[in-house]
Amino acid sequence: MKDYYPDNFSREEMIRSETALRHGVTNEPHSQEHEDNLLSVAIFLQSLRDALSEHLGREVPIIVSSGYRSEALNTLVGGSKRSAHSHGLAADFRALGLSTDFVFNFIRSHYEFEGMLDQVIDEFGSWVHVGISQPKTGKKRWQFLLAR
Repeated sequence: MKDYYPDNFSREEMIRSETALRHGVTNEPHSQEHEDNLLSVAIFLQSLRDALSEHLGREVPIIVSSGYRSEALNTLVGGSKRSAHSHGLAADFRALGLSTDFVFNFIRSHYEFEGMLDQVIDEFGSWVHVGISQPKTGKKRWQFLLAR
């Protein structure tokens, strides 16, 4: 599976959790479906990184702060019982050197009706949450939300 991840994102980055490490919680996807979903999120993040870098004429690193969350980790962090993170369908991240507002609006203007994008949230001006649609259903909510 590692060989299939895009250049700038690894499986390890997509499952790493400081909270899980501090509390001794296992944070491993428990199905191939969740693994495949997580790979799709990494591919989306790579496309976003590439598009931002091209648009700005410089490299724009993206740092994932939360990707996959096991049920135990999701409970520990107070996540929704229906969290896309628990299915490998979401990531929270920062694009270094860019405001969350800029990234949110860039995604909205460049990706709104494309591909697998389901939900984008500018979370308190601190990080951006991006979720992709469930591959089985293909349903998309097309949500662009501000959490303040």
